[in-house]
Amino acid sequence: MTPEITPAWQPNPWPGKRVLQLGCGRRPMEGAVNHDRGRWGPWIDAEWDLEDMPWAHKAPGGEFDVVVAYDLVEHIDDVLGFVNEVHALLVTGGTLIMRGGAHDNPASYIDPSHKHWFREESFNFFDRRNNLGDWYGRHYVDTLGRPLTEWHVAKIERVNADPRWPDTPDLQWTLVKL
Repeated sequence: MTPEITPAWQPNPWPGKRVLQLGCGRRPMEGAVNHDRGRWGPWIDAEWDLEDMPWAHKAPGGEFDVVVAYDLVEHIDDVLGFVNEVHALLVTGGTLIMRGGAHDNPASYIDPSHKHWFREESFNFFDRRNNLGDWYGRHYVDTLGRPLTEWHVAKIERVNADPRWPDTPDLQWTLVKL
């Protein structure tokens, strides 16, 4: 018998915006479309495997203003494909907020399900302003052979999401769809 899981509802900091939270697990967001693979509970509004690309067409209701991916991107095989899929879900000017364990956070290496470790600059090559995409990114494609989508990296910050590691906070990136 599977133990009952009680959701820890998170506040929605974007009232009036259409929000999709990918991989919400037991932490759904109030007023958002909460996604996961469906094993958590009835608060999951949308179920699909993020590794089975393309998946953007599976999101209910079309485009979103904000897509949130907390503690998720480090678990995805095809990070470029993941970012491309989110791009397809957002309105122009929409925001992707990703949070993940930093390369210098010991918790990042403890979890064997982590497939990637990121630095502050890890998503800069999606940003047209720094020309990294022109130098490197135009040669990169996701697993479906699609070229990289284009973003503006609006903010990169350290956030302390895990009280067990107060001296090594996670990284959080805010990208805006061009």
